[in-house]
Amino acid sequence: MTLRDLILEIFFISQVSVGVLGNSALLLVYFNIFIYQPRKKKPTDLILTHLTMANMAILAICVVQVMVTFGMKDILDDIGCKIALYINRVSRGLSICTTCLLSVFQAITISPGTSCWAWLKPKATGYIVPSFLFFWILNMAIYTGMITSVQATKNVTVTGHTLISKGCSTMPSVNYVIVTVSLTFVTFRDVFFVLIMMCASVYMVIVLYRHRKQVQHLHSTSLYPRSSVETQAIKTILLLHISLFLM
Repeated sequence: MTLRDLILEIFFISQVSVGVLGNSALLLVYFNIFIYQPRKKKPTDLILTHLTMANMAILAICVVQVMVTFGMKDILDDIGCKIALYINRVSRGLSICTTCLLSVFQAITISPGTSCWAWLKPKATGYIVPSFLFFWILNMAIYTGMITSVQATKNVTVTGHTLISKGCSTMPSVNYVIVTVSLTFVTFRDVFFVLIMMCASVYMVIVLYRHRKQVQHLHSTSLYPRSSVETQAIKTILLLHISLFLM
């Protein structure tokens, strides 16, 4: 193993470890709210719980790759590779869709009473669970055809296979029509939900900026905090976008 490979492996293992610990802590916090503190439950907690669970599932195949990194071989057979990759791909899609839902829900929540979103405010909470169901059906259907081409790679020198993770690859004799259609749907899904999320986030930034300007007229500059609530919210929105693109 070269120095470059060693550095990449250390970075990958560190990223997976932080991801597992962070998401596990978030799950414990949300479960504590739902079970022991239901009065403090907010609609966004349900969305964030679903997002956290999706992120945890993404790490399923990453843990397997870490095990392979430490020298464990033949961890997954053909069925194991199909299941692991299917869970990983579906969870990634769920993460994108749920992040989009979170942005849209927050945009509706903070929208002024005179905006075009006002009529959705009292109904927004009721759309959360149906949205989850739609996201699950959509993402499970998209990857059904593509995952059939996945198999365990016993020999890394085999030609014609496309390595998609350590120990798993796609077979060369695959139905290209199914793969092309699946990739088209995946690309369209990513572009569609990311665009909606970006539009919702830009809308929130505009609303928060306008609100901050209005508040500044009501308070003197000396009394107004240097880092306002609106500024912190804008930073949170930007961090959410950065985390999504790093997935």
